[in-house]
Amino acid sequence: MAKKTFKAVLKNISRETIIGILILALIGIALAFFIIYKPLTPQENLRLSAEVVQAYTEAVELAAVYSDSTAAIKRLDLEFDAIDPSSKNASDLYTEAKLTIYKADIMLTYGGDFETGFALLGDVFVGRLYDNSVRSEALTLAMAHAVQALEEGLLTGAQVRDYVLLDKNFKNALDVGFADAMLINKPLDTYKYLVHGFELAMEMTPSEKVYMLSESYKLRLTAPFVIPPPTGGYYYGFIASVENFESRLDELVTQYEGQNMPYQEFVATSYYNIARAYENAPEGEVDVVSKMAEAHNKLGTYLKAFPNAYGTQAYLLSINTRLVCKAVDAANFDSANIDIVKLQPYLDELYASEGWVVPCKEAFEFISRDIDTRFAKYF
Repeated sequence: MAKKTFKAVLKNISRETIIGILILALIGIALAFFIIYKPLTPQENLRLSAEVVQAYTEAVELAAVYSDSTAAIKRLDLEFDAIDPSSKNASDLYTEAKLTIYKADIMLTYGGDFETGFALLGDVFVGRLYDNSVRSEALTLAMAHAVQALEEGLLTGAQVRDYVLLDKNFKNALDVGFADAMLINKPLDTYKYLVHGFELAMEMTPSEKVYMLSESYKLRLTAPFVIPPPTGGYYYGFIASVENFESRLDELVTQYEGQNMPYQEFVATSYYNIARAYENAPEGEVDVVSKMAEAHNKLGTYLKAFPNAYGTQAYLLSINTRLVCKAVDAANFDSANIDIVKLQPYLDELYASEGWVVPCKEAFEFISRDIDTRFAKYF
């Protein structure tokens, strides 16, 4: 029996609920970046001191558990104070940049100070004394937070334009001209610039984590603009790109298992973005529901070893609800066109869970009436 009714969930869909369900997944982006820094090109392997790592851990706890983002930022500021402001030492510069990134992440995730948070990430991005590992990380995190804020309704397209795309440190790199800016209003209007930001991060970064995360977001944001077949060949090229990315991600997961490496949040986010890319792609020859289910299952398998990982349940439940919605849409709300046996495990998982958000009420009303009557009591 579900512990929380649909009625209660729907009634409480608010800023707090959405943050609880989805945005916690973004916390792990920053966490992943400090756990292990593994450059792809030979260079000094810069690491944070144990004191700085502990400070960030405490800051996240203050923000996430105690809802005190102000105290969290003050905790990070103590570590800033310990750095010689005139130092040009590579380790000090790296620590300074990472602390700035963490401070911005807390502001954007918990503090609601979007303008300052994005500005701080912009400062790191243009910091010429910083190396490309932290500069590309700041750029990726800014673009990812913009995507998340748009999806959750925390920011409008116009606000993302003002806070991110037109930020003095981002606008030139993102190629946002004055005339272009005047045409940016809806969320979709921002996508091509955000994609360009992710592409730039991919070009800059020596880190496989930043590269893969950026590529997954790029695929997700590109999907809505793919022309459906048979017009042109971009659809097939796009599907091939997603499949190629997924294959490379699968290989990384296998490598991590063999090396007994710790949990990597970018893997979870990337599988989630794969599912979203298939969801947003136009109808074609590919069975989108099956592809979304594969991404869900791979993510679920990967995360079984890490039950306390940030974003785990949120990502799985989000893919789950969305693939159910997609299955109903693809079937034109006709149960005869739905493979109920294949869909049932995902409905079972949802029914046994709590705290998930329904993105398509009409589809679940149909499910409760014609597919799985257990859900009928919620509508």
